[in-house]
Amino acid sequence: MTRDLGEVAGDLSSPSAADTVQAILRFLRVVIRRKKIVITVVLASCVLGAAYYTTATRLYEARASLLVQQTGLDPANMTLAAQAGSQALIPTYERLFTSRSVLDSAITRLVERYPDLQVEDLETGVAASGVRRTNVIEVSYCTDSPEMSADVVREVVESYLEFIKKDQKDVSQALLDVLGKELDDVKLRLETKRQQYLDVTQRLGAIGVVGKGSQIDHPTVHRALQLSESLGEQQKQRIELQTLLASITAAIQTGGDLRQYLAVIEPGAGGDLLLGQFGLKTSDSDAIQLAERKLMDDNARLEALLNHLGPNHPEVIQVQRQIQESQAYIATYNERVRHRVAGLTNDQLAPILTSLLGEKLRKAQEHERQLQHEFAIAEQEAVRLNGELAEWTMVERELERFQKEHEMLLERIAGIDLTGKSGDVRVSVISPAIAKDRPVSPKLLLVGLMSLAGGLAIGVSAVYVLDVMDDRFRSPEEMQEQMGAPILAMVRQLMAPGEVGVEALQVHASPESVESEAFRTLRTTLSLGGGERNRLAITSSEPGDGKTTVLANLGVSYAQAGKRTLLIDIDLRRPGLTKLFGLRGQAGISEILKSDRDLVTLCAERILATGVENLDVLPCGPKPSNPTELLSGPRLEELLGWAETVYDQILVDCPPVLVASDASIIGRLVEGMVLVVQPAKNHRKLVLRAAETLRTMDVPLAGIVANRIGDSNNDGYYGYGYGYGYGYGYGYGYGEEENDDEIETMHDEEEPPRRPSLRRAA
Repeated sequence: MTRDLGEVAGDLSSPSAADTVQAILRFLRVVIRRKKIVITVVLASCVLGAAYYTTATRLYEARASLLVQQTGLDPANMTLAAQAGSQALIPTYERLFTSRSVLDSAITRLVERYPDLQVEDLETGVAASGVRRTNVIEVSYCTDSPEMSADVVREVVESYLEFIKKDQKDVSQALLDVLGKELDDVKLRLETKRQQYLDVTQRLGAIGVVGKGSQIDHPTVHRALQLSESLGEQQKQRIELQTLLASITAAIQTGGDLRQYLAVIEPGAGGDLLLGQFGLKTSDSDAIQLAERKLMDDNARLEALLNHLGPNHPEVIQVQRQIQESQAYIATYNERVRHRVAGLTNDQLAPILTSLLGEKLRKAQEHERQLQHEFAIAEQEAVRLNGELAEWTMVERELERFQKEHEMLLERIAGIDLTGKSGDVRVSVISPAIAKDRPVSPKLLLVGLMSLAGGLAIGVSAVYVLDVMDDRFRSPEEMQEQMGAPILAMVRQLMAPGEVGVEALQVHASPESVESEAFRTLRTTLSLGGGERNRLAITSSEPGDGKTTVLANLGVSYAQAGKRTLLIDIDLRRPGLTKLFGLRGQAGISEILKSDRDLVTLCAERILATGVENLDVLPCGPKPSNPTELLSGPRLEELLGWAETVYDQILVDCPPVLVASDASIIGRLVEGMVLVVQPAKNHRKLVLRAAETLRTMDVPLAGIVANRIGDSNNDGYYGYGYGYGYGYGYGYGYGEEENDDEIETMHDEEEPPRRPSLRRAA
């Protein structure tokens, strides 16, 4: 947007905060200036928003809430992986609402009431999302009919509940089949053991041993009893694993969610493998266990310290910090596990769970066989050592074990719900679908805010684009701020008087006019600007900016103030000052710079009086072929030094800065350079480049003169009244014909044929 001198030169570092604030303030001024555009765009946006709100189809939303609870796990004994698996269930059950199985079932019942409704409409319209940090899932659907929205949500929820029941029923049937086979086997062994117990009891009763409370003290008998108890526990574990493996197999076949079975993975080789699937290491799990133990110890230590020390004691603060660190570490680990679990799919979990449980079942069966073998050996030894009493005791223990196993199987079978009303996951409706009377779209407030915000954004963007395309200075403050130089005067557009020479100068022809006052203001500003400025040069960024006429009128203003003033035309390429005074063909400064004769004699011969008291002019003379070389020599400095001893004020007309380096050479020999800018014509970047060029060459920039300021405010502000239509081009160089030169005056009239009479300066 706003570009300063450093940006144009290409060597500006990153903008400071002050520059940023100034750029924002400048753009705000631009927006205020072009507020009509912003207001128009905002009004148009509001009209479009109103049209949309009037014609848009009203959409009504129905919403239902469901609570998903996992009932098959013990929260007190859940491992970290099981906890993460439980929390990861909600996204899975969200996805089920938009699954094809649920939607197909719902559309079957809905199509009778809404024949045009398709399953694709439900896929795109039904939305299910979990409420953050809860087990609640909200289901919604929008359409142009409130009754239809409520019906769709109700049927989708009903289909979803039926799907959950059917899935749990299939798993329950698979569990029942496995437990039934195991129950038959246990019944057979129980009957066998009962018969054996009766036989032994009868024998022992016959010899009077039963019921006497005999104690078996031999180690072999104790070992046999322990093996019997271990064998019972191992058989119970094997049954549990067989049941669980059957459940997982059934869930895989029916497409059920497998993450609910993560809780069964116990620490060990299986747990390590599962942690590896989560991207974790066994050392991580060990570290968590150590952190949990340390947390418990620190809590106990903190409680003990608080009984004797205050809460601000350093030791108490240290223990509290350790507790916070442990809690943060455990929470981070749990979060990692939850994210890993949430990303697992059934295809990934199925082989993992099947492999882990199969391996655990194989190990359990092998362990059971070993225990049976060891128990058989121990039983034989015990029988051999203790005879019938030991046999009776072990048979009794075996019978008790089989009875407990039989009761356990009966409880498991009785706990299976073939209706699907209970299971590891329970889903209940906590908020039924209700049609809302008010539409959810379009919303008047939202449409209004969007219209205002969109219109404001587009309007401000349009202002920004126009400001970038309009590469001009739009205010004196902007020009002064970006160029880093003061505005010395603002000169209006002048009417051509139809004369040449001093009669063509506004200050001489109409000294009392408002236009002439600008040059007197310029003179005063330069005089009071501080420091001696007896030698001043005037230039512009490009041709046609009116620098020559500004210089001539300023010279008349100095002369009217009683100062002996000399105007020097050092524009050796296009001598506008010479043409303005009608001095073509006259000897001038070019001959002085080339000659070796006495400087004073040459100046006396070539300096001419203008007809205005105290005002003389030194014309250009014949245009040389090497103006830069002439200006770089010592002769020009000698000329200015001599003129300063004779005249009170010296004004030098220089070529434009961007055309040649002459202005920079001359500027080093004067006490100040005035840059004439025509805001209606000059490009901002060219003016900035001209000012930067002068600063780079250590030329003192006294200030800026804004030239040709009109009265119209149609496209300007702060007194600037200029439009977009202007030509651009230099047309400046060597080898030009005399009749092609143009006077750089403030008007575009051709030079009248009358020529003023001039005399030699005294």
